Amino acid sequence: MPFIVVVIDEMADLMLVARNDIEHLVQSLAQKQGPQASI
Repeated sequence: MPFIVVVIDEMADLMLVARNDIEHLVQSLAQKQGPQASI
């Protein structure tokens, strides 16, 4: 399985643009795949 790396430089700017969408996606990733995703 290939590695996927995502780097977010300014989380605050991203949250200003799409807070609800980003918050939901980060929560989902952390809950379901947190240990495997190294979060």
